[in-house]
Amino acid sequence: PMTYDQFNAFCRALPGTTHVVQWGGSDVWKVGGKVFAIGGWDDGTPAITFKAGDALQRPPPAARGTLMLNPPYGERLAPKGRGATPREAVARPARESAEGAGDTQAFFSQLATHWKRQYGGWTAWILSPDLKLPGVMRLKESRRVPLWNGPIECRLFRFDLVSGSMREREAAPPG
Repeated sequence: PMTYDQFNAFCRALPGTTHVVQWGGSDVWKVGGKVFAIGGWDDGTPAITFKAGDALQRPPPAARGTLMLNPPYGERLAPKGRGATPREAVARPARESAEGAGDTQAFFSQLATHWKRQYGGWTAWILSPDLKLPGVMRLKESRRVPLWNGPIECRLFRFDLVSGSMREREAAPPG
């Protein structure tokens, strides 16, 4: 588990963070005035909470950075790295599930649109077994690294994000 000192050092090292002590002596960490982590004491032991948010609404905390995403992809990893057989995969819930995620293609399309609007200048890496993911996102990957997530063959896609559309940039006259 993370110690209280490790928690504060981790939060302090992130770009754009501010620190305040409030709520009975808890260390409260913020980015852009929004709380993202709280560290306090619960019965004499460290109590640490990180806040998660909606990926489709989160503003960038800095002008440039790196996004890492290992989204749910509906395959369950069995214990000791053994992949689930197709029958087991149907009988058990997926490895992870995204709350309210009915249509993953629509989610990734919306995520790409959000990134184009808000995260120009950033780099995004996505681990996925879906080889067609860049097309679904309407993004051109700059790297495609074959990897295995246990028994699941995946690709680690790198996207160098720009604001707007690359087609608009390519069609614009130089100058």
